Amino acid sequence: LTTIAGCLQGILFQIASFVVGTPSDWFNFCGLSSRGVVVQMQPVADPTWHALYAQRWPAFAECLEYQGAQDWCTLFKETLAGRLECTLEVFDREKKLGFAMAAMAARIQCEVKLNTYIARYLSASQVVPETIPYCETHRLRFCPVSARAQLQPGLPQASGSVDDMR
Repeated sequence: LTTIAGCLQGILFQIASFVVGTPSDWFNFCGLSSRGVVVQMQPVADPTWHALYAQRWPAFAECLEYQGAQDWCTLFKETLAGRLECTLEVFDREKKLGFAMAAMAARIQCEVKLNTYIARYLSASQVVPETIPYCETHRLRFCPVSARAQLQPGLPQASGSVDDMR
């Protein structure tokens, strides 16, 4: 593997793309290899983490891509730890009839240990957060492409607290 890494980097990348399907695969592939292999893998590290992230959390990945995210390994760790939050749209809020076919904005974070998302809806009144199981990931989406021109990335975001708005 070290010889391939030093002489045929493209083949090494092909081997990695075939072998790596999960974060643990990435760590095993690089961690069990020589330092030279790890160094040769650097050019594909971020794209690999990006693909792993998008595979696991597609709506989060789309939101972060729009914001120009770069360090996908760190973002993966932050999401796993529940420290990363994205503003997304949630379909069928709380699965109540009044919200059927509507997409409501919410601040979403992952609760990995429970295989759920926690949705804190953006609302004028206090709303109890909704727990959304991973199997319902299809209910989450980032802002539709047709509406993104109206977004203004880079501007300070409003706080979720009503007291901060006074």
